[in-house]
Amino acid sequence: MRRGIFTLLLILLVAACRGGGEPAPGEGPGEAGPAGPLGPAQVITLAGNGEAATTEGPALEASFNEPVELVVDEEGNVYVAEYRGARVSKITPEGMVVTVVGGRTGNTDGPREQARLGTPRGIVLAGDGNLYVSDWDNKSLRRVALDGTVTTIAKGNFMETLALTPDGDILASIGADREQIVRFTLDGEMSPVAGSPRQGGYKDGPAEEAQFTLVSGLAMDRQGRVYATEAVSLRTRGGNQLIRVVSPDGEVSTLTGQRFVTAYADGPLENARFHHPVDIEVDAAGNLFVADSLNHCIRRISPDGMVSTVAGRCGYAGYADGPADEAQFNLPQGLALDAEGNIYVADTRNHRIRKIVFE
Repeated sequence: MRRGIFTLLLILLVAACRGGGEPAPGEGPGEAGPAGPLGPAQVITLAGNGEAATTEGPALEASFNEPVELVVDEEGNVYVAEYRGARVSKITPEGMVVTVVGGRTGNTDGPREQARLGTPRGIVLAGDGNLYVSDWDNKSLRRVALDGTVTTIAKGNFMETLALTPDGDILASIGADREQIVRFTLDGEMSPVAGSPRQGGYKDGPAEEAQFTLVSGLAMDRQGRVYATEAVSLRTRGGNQLIRVVSPDGEVSTLTGQRFVTAYADGPLENARFHHPVDIEVDAAGNLFVADSLNHCIRRISPDGMVSTVAGRCGYAGYADGPADEAQFNLPQGLALDAEGNIYVADTRNHRIRKIVFE
């Protein structure tokens, strides 16, 4: 089923980019630049040569195969989940790419040499020092030690995005249409957060009654609010295209976006529009960053309720480094923030890892 979703995304990608550079609906070229309050930014390529493969070596010579999510540790190591590559890789601060585990599709626990992953989708680095990976095809949550040893800690559900909670648990979206948000302990015990199994749709209200469709990104802030992006639905061939919020007391509300409308618009929350928002991250100041993947750009939702473009020419798929408003991405899906506020981007269809550096 997951392969079907990527086929759908590719179809939508072609449609979004028809004519070799047509802007997203409702917006012309050059009408939005990088978010001013964060200061000017540059986009650089951290790793990847653009080939869809799984090779190691110096960062700009190594290759990735559809990187979809990533996480940065305190030492500056970047861990990458590669969907088609069936691999977890690491970019070291010295600029080398190495394989942590995987590279061949399978479903095997054990030491690095024997372990196999199916289609890694989400990745987090937990407080116990281990990586945790959602394995879509294998319907499982896998623990990956830094030496490459893999252990399955939960299974039985299609699982998409992951996020850490401030107290060290793991949030995940599960279900064929990612219609439920759940919480896992590091031992694999699961409890519901919002939504219900096999009841996809759209409904705000109490968490146990709320409905979601294709939760593709999750984040939790220090106050305990859970933010969820909703993107494309395989079953309906549409999507909610929304950013939702689950309050600490269990009430679900819609933050921004318009249901079923795929477009690009910055501005106040009620006017902003997205096209397949995937990953979402929150910084210490309460800024939300969204990988607006089929708009091919990175967006910001400020604490005062304004949506702006951080980097990328929204509506244009491509590959270009440089000033943030001139840089180009191709289906960016994963985001990670470091302690300096830099943003790392899993630039999926460019098969590269990019970095947005604020000056």
